[in-house]
Amino acid sequence: MLSTPQVNSLSVALGATLIHVPSSSAYPPLGHPLFHLPLFRRIIRKRALADTHPIPNVITDMEIDEQDAFDIKFFENALKRDPKNPEILELLGSLYSKYDMARQTLRIDRRLTRINPKDPRTHYNLACSLSLLGRKREAVETLSHAIDLGYNDMPWLLQDPDLLTLNNHPGFQELIAEQKCPF
Repeated sequence: MLSTPQVNSLSVALGATLIHVPSSSAYPPLGHPLFHLPLFRRIIRKRALADTHPIPNVITDMEIDEQDAFDIKFFENALKRDPKNPEILELLGSLYSKYDMARQTLRIDRRLTRINPKDPRTHYNLACSLSLLGRKREAVETLSHAIDLGYNDMPWLLQDPDLLTLNNHPGFQELIAEQKCPF
């Protein structure tokens, strides 16, 4: 039997999310559903190894509060039943972005743009997700498409922290210059 180290807390991966499990021993009781997940058992083993061997960042320190973790799981399950529901996709996307889960947010934004191809806001959000993942060329193209569809909140676009990585990109600078002096 593997002995587990005593720690103050543990972040547990469930699907695409990380859930912070606080307790005195940092492990749920034996009857808890988390304890029976093979992934959870692997995390316990990794944590034990991390305590004996200096491996940095074995588990990320991202903490998702209990209600948001429940909401994420709830909306992920609801999405399985109704995969094209834009309201569920938007709620799930906002929860993912709240916790800097950029890949999951990108996946949601791509689905939303397929469902609502003429919505400038969904294309703008997709551009933000692409920018956060370092896909600058794609982000600028998508942002240009959002503007073509009618996105016009230029003051926010210029200060949006999600688009900061694009500030020095020539395509982004051209796009901004075109918007400042339209013909």
